[in-house]
Amino acid sequence: MNVLILTYFFPPDAEVGALRPYRFAKYLERLGFNIEVIAAGPNFRPATDGKLQRLRGDSFAYPSTLLEKLCRKVFGVHGWGLVWSHRAGRRATKSISSSGETVILSTSPPLAVHRAALIIKRTFPGIRWIADFRDPLTSSFDAEGMWVPQFGPLLERRILGATDLVIANTDLAAERWRERFPEYRSKFHVLWNGFDPEDPISASPLPDRPYRVLAHFGSLYKGRQPGRLLASLGRLIESGRLQSSTIRIRLVGSPRETLGCSLATIDKLGCVEIVDRVPRPEAQRLMATSDYLLLLDLEGQTDGLHVPAKVFEYLRIGRPILAYTCRNSALESVLERSGVSHACVYHTDADPQADEKLYEFLRLSSSPVEMTPSFQMDFSAPVQAARLANWLSPDFAIPQQSQDTVLFNPCRNSR
Repeated sequence: MNVLILTYFFPPDAEVGALRPYRFAKYLERLGFNIEVIAAGPNFRPATDGKLQRLRGDSFAYPSTLLEKLCRKVFGVHGWGLVWSHRAGRRATKSISSSGETVILSTSPPLAVHRAALIIKRTFPGIRWIADFRDPLTSSFDAEGMWVPQFGPLLERRILGATDLVIANTDLAAERWRERFPEYRSKFHVLWNGFDPEDPISASPLPDRPYRVLAHFGSLYKGRQPGRLLASLGRLIESGRLQSSTIRIRLVGSPRETLGCSLATIDKLGCVEIVDRVPRPEAQRLMATSDYLLLLDLEGQTDGLHVPAKVFEYLRIGRPILAYTCRNSALESVLERSGVSHACVYHTDADPQADEKLYEFLRLSSSPVEMTPSFQMDFSAPVQAARLANWLSPDFAIPQQSQDTVLFNPCRNSR
């Protein structure tokens, strides 16, 4: 069976959103599926590299055209990649017409990948389409944009009605959909974000230094900012319970203007280090040599539905994780199941309670801890790919050759 994966990001893109579709492609190919990928790229001319096609897109790495800027102005986050989606849909319909039986697997964000799949579905009504959501769709409705109140829910219902199966990345997100759309209840399934056991990431020895490092990796933006952490840190330092020389807050991957607090506040603390976007190997090196790791869940937008994909990299390192999230969130559930030391500061915690949690967290040992065997099994990419294979083809059975060690290579001809 042919599987066409529509994804905006794909390696070597540095965005964390490239990892899930890459794991799907890698392990589905080992299970015998013929994989093709359409992703975004920086060039106006289409670029084909083996089984990977890149069409001109708009992202942090690619300069925006005037039309793309206008789409984002009008539709907010729903406008991100809309121009690309038209190109991707047209390109896919040409390849599908000559490729026999094909299943479409679109994975967002951005939602433009599902719009591309809608274009294909209109051309081939009988084609099977699975829509995968790495983030809850409803989290996009609070974003700025002139037509968001009308366009967002309309697009949501259009996608859910046209697709054959919908994958949510948390059980809470799937349950929310079932409540809102009971007519589509049978379509909703859950496939959590996970990790690739072949990805060589683990804790490294800590450098000899006079301070401990609490590090965050990834983009910061509205709703995901370190303001509460820095405020607690300031109060602990001011009260004398914590010395600024003994702690370093390292924020990797976001410029200062996205932090949501004044530069004067950062400079006053004297222990905040801001590192620009770095290549993934360097980010993993910094991650592996951090004493503690920081997660900032979206505040006030998703009601705990969201699970940052980086949590699975953190858990493989095994050092204590501090999460700012809401009570009983999907993120808290993942941390509790992992067996790795962690602490959760809830969005509703009063300042004294938040300060105390931070103080006690910073007293934890930095020794790495292994994830529980059951967690490693449930969230590993090969197991998740086998579940996905059953949804792609209900008659699927894992073949013997799935035990080989061939890696997915978009430049290599299909087997």
